Amino acid sequence: MTATETRRQIERLDGKLSRLRSHCDELKQLRTKYLLRPEDDSRAQEILRVIESGWLSREGVLPELAMIANGLSMGLPAAEAEIARLEDRRRLLVDELPSSEEVAEAEKQATKLLKQATEQSEQFETAWSANMEAMAGVEVAARKVVATRGQAQATIRDLSSLVERYGLDIEIPREPSPNPAESKLVGVTGVLLRDVGYSQVIAPQLEAEVASARRLAEREEAAA
Repeated sequence: MTATETRRQIERLDGKLSRLRSHCDELKQLRTKYLLRPEDDSRAQEILRVIESGWLSREGVLPELAMIANGLSMGLPAAEAEIARLEDRRRLLVDELPSSEEVAEAEKQATKLLKQATEQSEQFETAWSANMEAMAGVEVAARKVVATRGQAQATIRDLSSLVERYGLDIEIPREPSPNPAESKLVGVTGVLLRDVGYSQVIAPQLEAEVASARRLAEREEAAA
């Protein structure tokens, strides 16, 4: 159980103890009043009996006890026993709380972590801004790639149709296509960038795949 949970339990116990103590005080005051009545006063004896034994809800509350608040129905001995039990539990919970030295050390560590978290958050904001600036350039470049490839493909299809229709002796160029190694690098990098926005960490397997695709693309570029 954490210190916060322990303190919450202590707070709840304090509320219960306050209610029980108020109940006991009112019962004691009422008992003192009726103990002074003659012993042959049957009504007084009935009230004293109820003060000692308590009352069940189905029995109803004697008018003389109706003014006692808190909604409790236990008699004085039972209430005092419950107070003693809760006080024992409270003492045990207090013993479970960290010492002042432990709290001081925790505050020291928390202050250090707070500074570290603040610095890292600022670094993230800087990195994210740089990422978004780079992404803007990548988006423009990617749209240009798609547009120019589509235009070339459409023109080559028109040329192929014309050559086929009139039997022209013209060689049809191949449709433009990215280098397979570079295309794979673009694909896995896209997955990595997607994960950057959604994941807490980048999967080691994905990092390895990106690195492998980059090495392959560099080798093919060097070979060309």
